[in-house]
Amino acid sequence: MSRPLRIGADVREWRAGTSTGIGRFLSGFLEWAVESAPHELLLIGNQHTEQRLAGAAGRAGRAARVQFERHPERSTLAWDHLVLPRWLRRRSIDVFLSPYYKVPLNAPCPVVATIHDLIPLHYPRPGRGGLHRLLIRRWMRFMLERATRVVTDSEFSRQDIARTLGLRGGGIEVVPLRLEPALASPPGLAARDATLRSLDLRAGYVLYVGRFEPHKNVHLLVEAWSRLDAGLRELHPLVLAGQGGERLAAAVPGVRALGFVAEKNLPALYAGAEVFAFPSLYEGFGLPPLEAMGCGTAVICSTAASLPEVVGEAARLLPPDEAGPWTSALGELLTDAGARASLVAAGRRWVERYRPQSAAPLLMRVLESSRASNSVGGPS
Repeated sequence: MSRPLRIGADVREWRAGTSTGIGRFLSGFLEWAVESAPHELLLIGNQHTEQRLAGAAGRAGRAARVQFERHPERSTLAWDHLVLPRWLRRRSIDVFLSPYYKVPLNAPCPVVATIHDLIPLHYPRPGRGGLHRLLIRRWMRFMLERATRVVTDSEFSRQDIARTLGLRGGGIEVVPLRLEPALASPPGLAARDATLRSLDLRAGYVLYVGRFEPHKNVHLLVEAWSRLDAGLRELHPLVLAGQGGERLAAAVPGVRALGFVAEKNLPALYAGAEVFAFPSLYEGFGLPPLEAMGCGTAVICSTAASLPEVVGEAARLLPPDEAGPWTSALGELLTDAGARASLVAAGRRWVERYRPQSAAPLLMRVLESSRASNSVGGPS
């Protein structure tokens, strides 16, 4: 490569007071890029965006290679297709990373689009019928056909996107997500316990981290946990982390809803759990089970969608449509320290493949080579 690239990235997911999977995907990749790649990073957000590249301005070399701008967003459509192309042209961006399937029309540079999953098509929000799904499907395909390259998180998602949207599967690159360094190893016991005290928790609970939409299937976990013996439930309460779990917690005694948990507290929250359970029906990747493994916690996980691919044999895999096996697995792991230790050891070995040095460079290679590529285009 003759010169370092000017790589643009849409970082609107860094909205103050929120933590999303896409936002963490961006943080992980961009933090690796500023440390390990020679390119200039130009980040664009809106009026709600906060800068999350920790220490980006702290050293001269880093500060010179990272620029961050906010541009007001009053209409998402106008921001995507008017504000963004003007910014790309004015800043002479060589290649643009969109963390969504959206591709700015009239983009003056190659665009690498990211599509993590097809949840809007497979699990639409209530009230959105067949016509809405048809229009979303056509809009997704229209956008992705205009991308220079398309990346997704798993082989399951690559096949799902190609089949559902009618794109060439060979034109979609699989770039697995990576673990953030803070979630790739357990915190120290003193730091863990201090954080748990601040959350009014004691180690030993059963944990779920994520959203509470229907496809997350959290009600099955609540039912499975509620079938445990009363003594086990008292020793190992069920903790639900993420916005929206209050209704489920209110319905069953012993279930605790934490609401939003700051990213800095997640390592301790995972490490304090005796078991992490993830009963989702659909995931394009599914990062929380890997984060729990990285923090030294035994994992029970659904067999649905991408999850078996992502967690391998390092989790206890169960079908997501019946509570009984989940109750049995919880009961066994909560009472058998040897079984827990075996899963913990397997998880720690498994997550090595998701560390920054193994995952983030794959996306960088896609960005670096995108100018020499054709668009995805065409039917499958």
